[in-house]
Amino acid sequence: FGTTSTGGSATGFTVSNDKTYTINVQDEAGNAIYGAEVTLLERGTQTEVDHDNNTASGTYSYTFTYSTDVDLDVSVFKEGYVEYWDSTAQLLDADQTITVTLLSVAASQNAA
Repeated sequence: FGTTSTGGSATGFTVSNDKTYTINVQDEAGNAIYGAEVTLLERGTQTEVDHDNNTASGTYSYTFTYSTDVDLDVSVFKEGYVEYWDSTAQLLDADQTITVTLLSVAASQNAA
């Protein structure tokens, strides 16, 4: 939070309730996957909360101002890997970090 002062006395304050939802994208060996497409949707809808076509660092972050919990569908896609889908995620009143491990298409076919 911060305060605003005039002539030495506080005249008001602001409270920031920004939170960050972070997804680390990796392969089966734990190596970062660059260029994954991440989509956050309001659960059960096609309404986008956020979308990033190119997670250049292997990490996706979404910063939002919290007002209420939001139920999400999360999709992480990268060509050559099996798409990750989670329909139990939520934006909460806390910073969150999850790690998503994408399975290569070749590895998933070998596991079948």
